[in-house]
Amino acid sequence: PTCLKESIIIALRKEGKKDYSLLGSYRPIALENILAKVIEKRVADMMAAAAERHELLP
Repeated sequence: PTCLKESIIIALRKEGKKDYSLLGSYRPIALENILAKVIEKRVADMMAAAAERHELLP
């Protein structure tokens, strides 16, 4: 679903910067849907287990 793929990007100030008018003084942070994160983690775990089971990883 599209709603699980949406995220909000916010800019957080980096500590210790002298000039906050510069773009490099900020760090982008993505706020994502928690359900999407849980599903993504579960799928990644399942894929890793399958890869190990079938000896696809070195």
